Amino acid sequence: ATTFEALDSLLPDALEYSPQAVVLCLDLNSSLISFLTREDSGHRADWGRHLIRSSNSWRFLEGMWHSAFSARKPVITKQDYRTQLNELFTRIEHNNIDKKVLIVGWTPLEDFPNLYTQERYDVYREISREVALQNNAQIIDQKQLLSNLSLQEAYLGEHQIHFSALAHKKMAGEVLEKLDAEN
Repeated sequence: ATTFEALDSLLPDALEYSPQAVVLCLDLNSSLISFLTREDSGHRADWGRHLIRSSNSWRFLEGMWHSAFSARKPVITKQDYRTQLNELFTRIEHNNIDKKVLIVGWTPLEDFPNLYTQERYDVYREISREVALQNNAQIIDQKQLLSNLSLQEAYLGEHQIHFSALAHKKMAGEVLEKLDAEN
């Protein structure tokens, strides 16, 4: 998810359960490049737009249109990412949730032109750290946490995007440790 989806639907849905803690990890998807910004893609309440866009024919035509006539742009600009992340923490604070953990980083992906670059992602990770510190959130640096594991030990699959069981166990332990540190 991006900060946009977190503000639009994930946090409001979660707040209905009166959580005592929040764990966020939003920097990877927020740093991607696409033809549409997340806001241009629509809010959850834009059901008509989503219904039309769910058609395979429409998605094909929309993709062709953007490929021919649109320039690539960030799905969320760096400034919007900072602003939206701060807004998430503000809403979390207003709902009396004191235990906040921000996971920085996700996976060491190879650069993929017109979608993702490590250089761009590093900027978003740094913004994540800055905003977390400003909002008194605990920080877990995933790269540091998993540094003693090889890529094959830490991640699954050809693209090594998803955690292995061992990496999940390490992350879960670190999240619990950070939440306990909040007491």
